[in-house]
Amino acid sequence: MLAHGDHKATIGPHGRVVVPAPVRKALNWDEGTVLTFLLQDGQVVVFDQLTALRRFQEYAQSLIPPGTDVLEDFLAERRAEARNETSANE
Repeated sequence: MLAHGDHKATIGPHGRVVVPAPVRKALNWDEGTVLTFLLQDGQVVVFDQLTALRRFQEYAQSLIPPGTDVLEDFLAERRAEARNETSANE
């Protein structure tokens, strides 16, 4: 369950910020969780590595034209290269 409401933190020594416990609990962030900070429109967006990976996957997927079979295209290229190598060695 997401921690709704206004959660505040203060920047401490060396720029350290403690993420409020309700937020950590709601996002399943434990000690040692690696976080990414993204500056966006004058705000800071914070997310964990799994969320960063999902964001990247969504972005990468958006670059693939609809109807494209990336795996089949890759395999077709590899097969063509293998045929070229075989014919060059004959």
